[in-house]
Amino acid sequence: MPTLGLTKLNAVNRMLYAVNERPVPSLTPGGSTIEADAERFLDDYNDVVQTYGWPENTRFFEDITSDGTGIITVPSDTLKIWPSGRNEYRTIVLQSDQLVDQNNNTTNFGANVTIQFDRVRRMGFENTSPSLKELILTTAMCYFQQRIRGSMTMDAMIQQERALAEMMADRNQSRLARRPINLQPIIATMRGVQSERQ
Repeated sequence: MPTLGLTKLNAVNRMLYAVNERPVPSLTPGGSTIEADAERFLDDYNDVVQTYGWPENTRFFEDITSDGTGIITVPSDTLKIWPSGRNEYRTIVLQSDQLVDQNNNTTNFGANVTIQFDRVRRMGFENTSPSLKELILTTAMCYFQQRIRGSMTMDAMIQQERALAEMMADRNQSRLARRPINLQPIIATMRGVQSERQ
């Protein structure tokens, strides 16, 4: 399947440019080189940015059923989860890979009980949309540059790129729910800032 937008190698090379390093022809995961460090930052911030929930990684009204002992173990790609639909009123939290009913202070939901959730799932960088890739990259690039080089000038430039990527990223559609998911940009738009000053 072809990759739309950036490949992981393209992203790592852009991060290397941000710290005045030469691009590399291939990735070296797990190594001790600067490109391996850049790849680790990209992987870390891939999870951080995706945790906010985006159209491609958010599943609404997903049913998850407890096992025979009453325990609900979430899928391993889960980044964030909360009750929705008919279970929206409940306070259920994720601890490790299991759910805890905070209202009853228990992990036992009863055998074979189905609960409805909205779930944000982890996707590989190359499987995300081009606009989300750009946001993940600029976020990772910002923190990578701050840790490696620490240039305030470069930081300002990358922050501008990140703000643009933030504004361009697709958002979840508004729906009637107690917890709307990532409907507005995290960074205020320039137009919004100007109107606040008036």
